[in-house]
Amino acid sequence: MYAPDRHPAEAVIDRALVPFERQPAQEDIAATVADLITHGQALLPNAETLRESNRKVEGACRDWHALTTHGPADHPLGNWSYCRGLARVVRTFLQASEGTLPEHVPTPVSDLPLMSFSRFPTS
Repeated sequence: MYAPDRHPAEAVIDRALVPFERQPAQEDIAATVADLITHGQALLPNAETLRESNRKVEGACRDWHALTTHGPADHPLGNWSYCRGLARVVRTFLQASEGTLPEHVPTPVSDLPLMSFSRFPTS
């Protein structure tokens, strides 16, 4: 079913990052969260060594600590959102450990298009 060279965490990440319409049952979300935490804990030591040299890894480490410290929010989509947040962090850890993390290219604010949220057009 999965390619032999795929890291086992990739299947778990794929289970978590499905569209809302394919959201699994709460029991499946809980099992996926447990698997993500297991994989994240295994990948964390390598990510910690890379965090000073890579902004994405730094952000993922901060997110990991926030997610694992605070847990899911207390609202109907709390567990689902928590699961997906963990999956994105574990994906970043995995990409960093495999050397496949896309390079961070900062964009100066002056290069961003001017956006207006007013209902009146801007010049």
